[in-house]
Amino acid sequence: IHGRMTAIYLKLIMEVNMDDYIRRLQQLRNEKNISLEACADKLDMQPAFLSMIERGEMIPTKKQMNSIMEFVLDEIN
Repeated sequence: IHGRMTAIYLKLIMEVNMDDYIRRLQQLRNEKNISLEACADKLDMQPAFLSMIERGEMIPTKKQMNSIMEFVLDEIN
């Protein structure tokens, strides 16, 4: 995935599937017993902020969303 997606494609995915990726992130964390703290560390954000994103209280930046998408895709593979 790294380097293969164009900016336009990334933007489309982010707009259409942001909620899906966040839900999938939560599912993966639960399935693989990844703590909020460990996940936040991998995503280079504070655990409280990631928690707010997962609850829909905060909207991630494009950079943060890109990190979330990459994390989800890496964990699936």
